[in-house]
Amino acid sequence: MPSGRKFDIIVWGANGYTGKLVCQHILDFGPKDLSWAVAGRDSQKLEGCRGELKLPDSVATLVCDHDCSDDQLDRICEQGTVLLACAGPFFPIGKGIVASCMRTGTHYLDITGESQFVRWMIETYDAEAKERNVCLVPSCGFDAVISDIGNFVLHEHARTMGLELQHVDGYYEMCSGLSGGSIRTMCHFARTAQAKDLAPYALNPASTPKPDVWHRWLLGFEPNLMHFTAPFIMSGIDQMIVRRSNALTGGNIARATYREGSFGGFFYCLFTTIFFWVMNVVLLIPPLRGMLETAFGHENCGPSENCRKKGCFMAKFVGHATNGRILKSRISAAHDTYSVTAQCAVECAIALATMYTELPMKGGVLTPATAFGNVLVRRLRNSGMEIRVE
Repeated sequence: MPSGRKFDIIVWGANGYTGKLVCQHILDFGPKDLSWAVAGRDSQKLEGCRGELKLPDSVATLVCDHDCSDDQLDRICEQGTVLLACAGPFFPIGKGIVASCMRTGTHYLDITGESQFVRWMIETYDAEAKERNVCLVPSCGFDAVISDIGNFVLHEHARTMGLELQHVDGYYEMCSGLSGGSIRTMCHFARTAQAKDLAPYALNPASTPKPDVWHRWLLGFEPNLMHFTAPFIMSGIDQMIVRRSNALTGGNIARATYREGSFGGFFYCLFTTIFFWVMNVVLLIPPLRGMLETAFGHENCGPSENCRKKGCFMAKFVGHATNGRILKSRISAAHDTYSVTAQCAVECAIALATMYTELPMKGGVLTPATAFGNVLVRRLRNSGMEIRVE
């Protein structure tokens, strides 16, 4: 574990759309004695971020040249206990940052939704990170904290009741837009992903159980919720992260399955299903994908503050026990998904920087649930998110 570092948290990519929301969440909810810094490749943009957010003088600015040599990255990373990376797409630009964190023994978190980046991280650094007690925790944003914690809470509740869950379904209903960064990341993933990056258990250790699963592709109905259901655009990475959590937890949970979709009224689910398939077609056809990225994949572009204030989400989880009982949990917040991403990422970072001894696992490529468990549940509740078992 890093000790004697100058900063508890370094926010990499603080000048980006989500990076600014991350900084704002630290200002609003971070401990007063938290030491942190903003970092990135463009000094002018970082200074613009400082002025826009009115960051206090105690928040340092760490700049790496656009070339960003290993030595420059190391000089930044070695100053922090935790580096929180907010700049994507991660697969092309995040590898050097992860490598620097490993060289300097700095814990690493990010908000990626790219399964090929997570798979690369596992294949390259999981064994070394375990040996050195360095935590690498990808997907600490809305994707996939909400899914991972919803599944975790339900399994924990089942355990206290002496039950074993064999399957969990997660369902989302939300009102939120897409940022330019998200569009760019989706397009990059569609260009570069291989077949193994789409496999249901692509992120699981080879030796763990891989029970059969099927995806939710079409409009349907969930009798346990009495709602219509539909595919969910981010179910791919969410399901992979949750399945890795189950595998790393071990025991009976390693044999449990997880599947994800959307829920709501008929017309909401019909629109969601159509949107899901239209987006997949656009992303798979290079000319259409290029048009999408050119039109909407702009840097530092996303839902306006007014739109974010109108945003909200609710996630419901239905657990099926081996004895036939049905358990339910829900997570909700009156915030859009980007504000929730900032909330989740910051609370993960604070937990790793200041509560390391209380965490359930101490090193390796982990998931939000296996890295933070009930510590993160408490922190999310304390920062305004509703998490409860029904």
